Amino acid sequence: MTASYLGADRLYDEIRNEIEDMSSYLESDTLRRQANTVVRLTVVTAFGLIGTVVTGFLGMNLLALADATTLEKIGYFMIVLIPTTVLTFYTIVKSKRLSDFLEALSDERMPTAAKFKSLLDVWRKAPRPHA
Repeated sequence: MTASYLGADRLYDEIRNEIEDMSSYLESDTLRRQANTVVRLTVVTAFGLIGTVVTGFLGMNLLALADATTLEKIGYFMIVLIPTTVLTFYTIVKSKRLSDFLEALSDERMPTAAKFKSLLDVWRKAPRPHA
């Protein structure tokens, strides 16, 4: 009788719902922060890839640059750096479609023709968003 007079059941339900809402908000905020961290790490890795490829290629000593002038060394460095940078940025631009392709490629149930179509979809024109 006292519980119904004070409205304890209604108050309990209201507080429980508020706590559940706060819990789901905190969980979604945590997931958003984790996703943001993953994006930042991906960007850092992409830029690190450029330097890794350039130094790896030039470090293999495929070209005899020991007697080259500084200007020639800078020229070779740029010849390797510029295409590597362009390729890395192109990969970043196409990363969503490349990710979809790799997912399709790893799907054992998907037929080979669908996997090939997924590869071709990497270079298809994106549909324009409707305003």
